[in-house]
Amino acid sequence: LGSVDTTCRDTAIKYLMRYGKKDGYNRKDLLKAIHYIVLLWYFTQQEESDATSSECTFTINAKSV
Repeated sequence: LGSVDTTCRDTAIKYLMRYGKKDGYNRKDLLKAIHYIVLLWYFTQQEESDATSSECTFTINAKSV
């Protein structure tokens, strides 16, 4: 999943760096950057909840043994 994080981050940066240079202050570049930032946030939340879920499962299993 690391490559998804990296791709989203790098693409968001690309659009932010391009804002004001290509086609002037193009609102589409900002919207695209926001899109990739939201995707990055989503995938980051998924990783955190997956890690928390597996830790909780391990803790519950360890207590029941």
